[in-house]
Amino acid sequence: MKKKVKIFDRQYELEYYVESDETADRIIKYVDRKYKEVGKHSKTKSLPEIALLVSLDLADEIIKEKRRHKELIQIIETGIGNLEKIKRGSLSCS
Repeated sequence: MKKKVKIFDRQYELEYYVESDETADRIIKYVDRKYKEVGKHSKTKSLPEIALLVSLDLADEIIKEKRRHKELIQIIETGIGNLEKIKRGSLSCS
């Protein structure tokens, strides 16, 4: 999909795959918001440095979400294990 986008007040024409226009718009808005947020709080106004800071910020978010996902999976697996034990009668629910 070719799409004209505006990120951090700059126009780009990008070709990339996304599942829908709505998804593309949501991603573009999110990235633009990140650039503006980082640019506003950064001492540097250099686009490459801001891009690096945005990349680091997004990587941090991904790592935190992966950790949270892993923790939720562990909670679910523990709950399933406890339900199976209750079902077998080897764990009381009181």
